[in-house]
Amino acid sequence: MPHKDPIKRREANKRAQKKRREEKPEAIALTEYLRHQRAIEKRRKKSTARNRAVGFPERPKGQRSKVELVVPASRKWRIFTHPDGVTRLHFSSRKGYDLEELQIIMREFKALRAKH
Repeated sequence: MPHKDPIKRREANKRAQKKRREEKPEAIALTEYLRHQRAIEKRRKKSTARNRAVGFPERPKGQRSKVELVVPASRKWRIFTHPDGVTRLHFSSRKGYDLEELQIIMREFKALRAKH
């Protein structure tokens, strides 16, 4: 009997697996997919832990996520003189401003306009 001898058992299992793969490829694909789904969480945790240990920061998730930069208020806006001679204020923040930040910006802009 092939089941008593380990070498013959291994060969018989290979033949049986090959036959099953030929007969039911969808079932094999489903089994492999489910095995992948069961193990994916464990692999992700392991990978994340290793990345944090090496020093890579966590990246924000989402379809179009980008790293959010923390910029001081003084760099979120700019005063410039347009070629037509008019001094203008350019805002570059998409998130908006606090009331305090906006008051500081307006004070500086009014002071600059008073000089000219």
